[in-house]
Amino acid sequence: MNKLNAILLSILFLALSSTQAIPSSTFNPNPGRYLFSFAESGILQVYDIDNRHAVVGSVRIMNIGGDTRGIAVSKINGRAYCFYNSQPPPGLSAGHIAAVDISNPTTPRKLWDVVVNPAGVDRGDVSHDGSKLFVPTFEYNRTQAYNLVLRASDGARIGTIPVPIQSHNTFVSLDGSLVWMENKKDGVINIDSDPYDLSRIDGRLRAASTATNKVVYTAPRFLDQGPYKGSKESGTPQPFVSTSDNQRIYSCVKGTYGFQWFYKSSNTVYAHNFTDQPYKGDRNYVTLHGLALKPDETEVWVADGSDNVVHVVDVTNPQRPVDKIRPGGGARVVLNARRSHWITFSLNGQYAYIAGPKRGGQNAGVFNTETYSQVDSIAPTEVMVEVDYGINGITAVGNQFGLGRK
Repeated sequence: MNKLNAILLSILFLALSSTQAIPSSTFNPNPGRYLFSFAESGILQVYDIDNRHAVVGSVRIMNIGGDTRGIAVSKINGRAYCFYNSQPPPGLSAGHIAAVDISNPTTPRKLWDVVVNPAGVDRGDVSHDGSKLFVPTFEYNRTQAYNLVLRASDGARIGTIPVPIQSHNTFVSLDGSLVWMENKKDGVINIDSDPYDLSRIDGRLRAASTATNKVVYTAPRFLDQGPYKGSKESGTPQPFVSTSDNQRIYSCVKGTYGFQWFYKSSNTVYAHNFTDQPYKGDRNYVTLHGLALKPDETEVWVADGSDNVVHVVDVTNPQRPVDKIRPGGGARVVLNARRSHWITFSLNGQYAYIAGPKRGGQNAGVFNTETYSQVDSIAPTEVMVEVDYGINGITAVGNQFGLGRK
C-alpha cells in the first residue's frame, strides 16, 4: 500500500467513526426497562424488569433504621431523588433528600445528601424540567403549614407553597403543569381526645402550578361515611392518583371500605363501597392505604388493609365502577401478608408492584396484571419507580404513584 492510499484509508476510517460513534458521556451500554426501589434497608436497588426483576445495581442511601419516604426521577438531568427521615414516626426527625446519578442503571452513584427540613419530609416529586423538587413537610409535623420548593441541583430552598399542616403525598401531574398535594387531618391515633386546634387541618387535596408555585385548585372535602362516620378522622385522604387529564382523582379515604373519587370540573365526590365484609377484628379495615390507577385508566387497584388481598375495580365507565376481583369472589389477587401499604404499576401496565406493610420486612410482590398472579418479588419496599433507557440515555420515567397515562 502506498502512502497516498494509507492516508485515504485513514481519512475514510475517521469519517465513518465520526458519524457512528456515540459520545462516551451519553452512551449507555444497558438499554432496557429498570425498576428503581428505595428499599427499607436504606439501599437503592435496581431491578432488570425484563430479566425476571434480577438485581443489577445498588447504592446505599441511608443508614439502617431510617424511614424511607419516597423517590422521584428526572429524565432531563438523569437523577433519582430519594426522600427519607433519619428516624421512623411518629416522632419528628431530620428530613433528607439524596440525589443519585442514574445515567447508567447498573452503577448508580450518590451525588449528595442534605437535610432539607429538621422536622421531616414525605413523598415528593421533581418538576418535568428537572429544576425543582416539591417536598411535603411530613404527615406528623404540626408546625409547618407549607410544602417546600427546592432547587433540584443542590437541594437549596427556593420557595414554599402554603398548605395546611401535616402535608403528605405529593406528585407532579402527567403533563407537568400541576403539583398535587395532600394533607392529613389526624396524625395521631387518639385524635378524638387530642386538644390540638383541628380547625387548622382539613384533610383536602390541592393543586399548585409548577411554574408559579401558587395554589390554583382546592378540592372538595371527601365524604364522611362508613364505619367511622362522624369521627374526626373519617374522610381523611390516603394515597391518591389522577387521570392523565387531571380531571378525575381517586383516593383511599379513612372510614371508607372502598375508595372515593371526584371530578375536578364539577367538585362532585362519589364513593364506591366494597360489598365484602372486612375483617372486623382489625381497625385497619377503615384505613385502606394502597391505591393505583392502571396506566390505561381501565382499573383501580385497592389494597385491602384488613386482609391479604387486593380489590380490582373496572372503571371503564367511571360512573359505574364494577368489582372485577374481590376477596369473596372467584379470582383473587392474593398477597403474602395483610396490611399492604402501596401499589404502583410499570409504565406499560404489564406489572403491578404491591408492597407489604410499612416497615414490615415483607417482600414486595410483582403481579401480572392480565392473570392477577404473582410472578416475582423484590426486597421489602414501598418506594418504587420505573426508568427506561435507550443507548443514548433515559427515554422514559414512571412515578411512585400509580398515575393514569391514557
